[in-house]
Amino acid sequence: MSEKKHVAYKTWKRDSFFKKDFPFFIELSRNYPDKTNPEIRFKREFWKISYIPDSHGDYLVNGRIYKYSPGTIILTHPDAETNYKYQGNQMDCWNVLFDFNMIRDDLSDIKDD
Repeated sequence: MSEKKHVAYKTWKRDSFFKKDFPFFIELSRNYPDKTNPEIRFKREFWKISYIPDSHGDYLVNGRIYKYSPGTIILTHPDAETNYKYQGNQMDCWNVLFDFNMIRDDLSDIKDD
């Protein structure tokens, strides 16, 4: 499913989350309807893995809409334009943020049998 055109962008900067020598960060993000603007699309200077423990709604990414439900895990590319629409009074989301350089050297060891 596609979404309508959005209005604004925001880029999350890596320096807001990472220590200089450790490009990894975990946080619980609590989202509330009165503090959320569904018209904004977010990009980031890092990769993100999100775990949604108990909410239902829509994940908006690059003009597409995907449903999510409790237990959903999402891997987000830095250049992806994203946001969430959720049902209820609150949406909790655990985020694991990391710089690709943190895992780059280990990727060559991964093989597809």
